[in-house]
Amino acid sequence: MKLRVWTLLKVLILVVWALQLVELQRKSRSPLLPPAEILDLDAFAAEPPAETWMGVYYQGKKIGYTNAVWSAEEDGYRVVERALLSPKIMGEAKEIKTATHARVGPDYSLRSLEFKMESGPVDFFLTGTVEGHRLKLTVRSGGRDSNHEIELQETPRLAAAVQRIAAQKKLQPGARYRMPIFDPSVMANQELVVEVGGRERVAVGREVVDAYKLHQVMGSVESWTWVTPEGETVKEESPMGFTLLRETAEQALSEGWPTEQVDLIASTAIPVEEFIADPTALSLISLRLRGAPIRSLSGLTERQEVSGEVVTIRKESGLETLKGRLPVPVDKGLKAFLEPEVLIPTEDPRLAAVARTALGTETGALAGARRLTSFVYSYLEKVPTVSIPDALQVLESRRGDCNEHAVLFAALARVVGLPAKVAVGLVYNGGSFYYHAWNEVYVPGAGGRGRWIAVDSALNQVPADVTHLKMAEGGLENQIQIMTYVGHLRIDILRTVK
Repeated sequence: MKLRVWTLLKVLILVVWALQLVELQRKSRSPLLPPAEILDLDAFAAEPPAETWMGVYYQGKKIGYTNAVWSAEEDGYRVVERALLSPKIMGEAKEIKTATHARVGPDYSLRSLEFKMESGPVDFFLTGTVEGHRLKLTVRSGGRDSNHEIELQETPRLAAAVQRIAAQKKLQPGARYRMPIFDPSVMANQELVVEVGGRERVAVGREVVDAYKLHQVMGSVESWTWVTPEGETVKEESPMGFTLLRETAEQALSEGWPTEQVDLIASTAIPVEEFIADPTALSLISLRLRGAPIRSLSGLTERQEVSGEVVTIRKESGLETLKGRLPVPVDKGLKAFLEPEVLIPTEDPRLAAVARTALGTETGALAGARRLTSFVYSYLEKVPTVSIPDALQVLESRRGDCNEHAVLFAALARVVGLPAKVAVGLVYNGGSFYYHAWNEVYVPGAGGRGRWIAVDSALNQVPADVTHLKMAEGGLENQIQIMTYVGHLRIDILRTVK
């Protein structure tokens, strides 16, 4: 079976939205951020462009566009941002549409927003209002509405803050700024660090433009933006070979579209020389990782060891000694892996009913993990699904890729009292490593000595085979870390043991 791994595209969409939608400007104690810059921000008078268009390119080929329209209102602005992506993924053409509607004050302070993402049969819809230092959100997904409140240190603003500083000639080469941003799709704050480079001449379509080059880092993800002295963004470069270029409406809509797209997933696969006929038969694998720092891979999981450039992964053994029962006793270290999340709403009775059916009369933790893995594997049709994965939506659609499998498994496991994480990284298939998502579950053992076991419901594996190279865990805000490796990582298989 050819793996359907779409993790990277989903993360890309969320990164682009997070960078464009909302930035939280607040006073920072960091020495890298002069307090005067933030205190003076509200006094900036630069007006945003009434309408902007950007073409979206992947490895030099056009795959979409973005459009933003600003309209002046009596007490601020109305902002409408739309994006269309038409990528090719494992041979199949996809179309993803996003739309953001927001109202902001004259100082760009956010007052309300709506966000919608459409991808085939899958929709995600979010609305929000700011009341004081509270952002009240309603998320509609999987046929339900869920309400959430986010405490804010300061009133959020739209992402035009950097351009406004540029328009007031505040961008000085060598200056650095810290900007905490909020991404509603993952309900989490992310700190954006911006370093101002020098002015340079940059090619934008048919013209050459004088602009500042900004180096931006959010978590472990780097990007670059070129901003004119007047505050207009003319070019952006992101990981994986994505570029956004300023265009006219006609250029964005009608020009530069290729007859044949580069396949996003195939182009990010990491080929290896050694062929593995049956990964499930291996008890150990040693890999040399080149081209990207791998220190962050150390300590992510018990079965994965890092020494220099070499990562050794051992399949869990001795599982017969893990006699723990369900529900697993809760302690402080496990509580977070049993609780509901925005996209893992374990309190919903529909998930509880399906989890009970899947588990049957089984009360053993390890045996229960096997039953749930087999159930999710059989329950979901393996199809490419570009979405923000929501367990209820997956439950109802009964289709998805590795992300949908992992989110639904995590929800069902937590419902029955089995602590579960979502893990992301690489997995081997047919001569290459592909980006992938799976789960880990905590199974108690004798004397309270439990273990985290890797499981993969997209491949129906308990434990998951040793070619699962873990790079991050948790929600989408953490999964962004894997973009550090895309386009840079090379892998050599040093040793395999059956």
